[in-house]
Amino acid sequence: MTVTMKTRSKTSRDATEDDRSSLCSEDLDSTLTDDNDDESTDEECFECGQPFPFETLFDHKGASWCAGCINIDKNKKIDKNKKIDKIKQDSPKPQYIPESAWPTPEQRTRTWPLLWIGLGLLIPVILAVISGYSAADLKMLYSSSAAGGSKKLKMCSDLKAEMKQLKSDFGTQESDTWLNFYSGISSVLPGPNPVGSTTFLLLHEAKARQTADRIARQVGRLAAACLGGNLLHLDGASMADRAKHKLFLQTYQKKVEESRVLYVSEFGRLPSAVAKEFHFFCDSYTPLVPQAVFLLLLQVDRLPTGEDLTAAAEVELKRIWARELQTNIIQPLITRITANVVRIYE
Repeated sequence: MTVTMKTRSKTSRDATEDDRSSLCSEDLDSTLTDDNDDESTDEECFECGQPFPFETLFDHKGASWCAGCINIDKNKKIDKNKKIDKIKQDSPKPQYIPESAWPTPEQRTRTWPLLWIGLGLLIPVILAVISGYSAADLKMLYSSSAAGGSKKLKMCSDLKAEMKQLKSDFGTQESDTWLNFYSGISSVLPGPNPVGSTTFLLLHEAKARQTADRIARQVGRLAAACLGGNLLHLDGASMADRAKHKLFLQTYQKKVEESRVLYVSEFGRLPSAVAKEFHFFCDSYTPLVPQAVFLLLLQVDRLPTGEDLTAAAEVELKRIWARELQTNIIQPLITRITANVVRIYE
């Protein structure tokens, strides 16, 4: 009996331990199963990246989105549509113009000439700006020109051609005369190294006075066209009034600045008080008016035949001014006036 009870008791205890072990095993399996279920059912939202149970996500734009992100995305669309509607409302509506207000064929026909005229004036200016022309070149582009004003000097590069034409028109003059005119005018044109001013002293006899006058005027017009000015004429015989002498420099400085070219006929009859003021005008380096041209006509009894025209001109000028001007004034003045001496034949 005793043995049997022990055996039964042992069996009962073993059963209890087996049951406890079985329960623990079931709890562990249940826990592992629950964890695995949680991991398998959670999924990240495509927009915010947060994990959510699979059943709480929704298909949106071909991916899984949470409800919050879907609402935000829909609100953005609503705001965008509102902005588009607002822009459409604020945009001006096209206005209908009745056919009665349309221009007639006659009005359209009259408009075309005006348009072409405007383009004709604008295109040269645009081309000039692109090419880098100066303001003086633009003025010269529309200026009147050379031989008697019959042609227009389009640009100062025509100066050489115009000089050749004058050489042909005045065939009795020396060839070097036109080269001197061309070189002297070119030296004062806008460029990298322009000189202060250029002075031409034209020697002529009484019988060649008209020829000298014509040459001086036409060369002066060419120079004025290149410098964007106009030819200014001064008659030496008209300056006899001494009241004008003190105002000469002040008055003619302004005039020369505007005209750029001064032509003085009968320079030998100019009063010495006025003639000495050309010391300031005819400076090749620091003149009173830079980039200017002076054409001075000096009549002589007999035209010098030698090659040294400068020496012949000096003798004549000293004879004219010796009584009224001191030597220290005459010599510097003559040096500047005789920079380019030209001999003019009938």
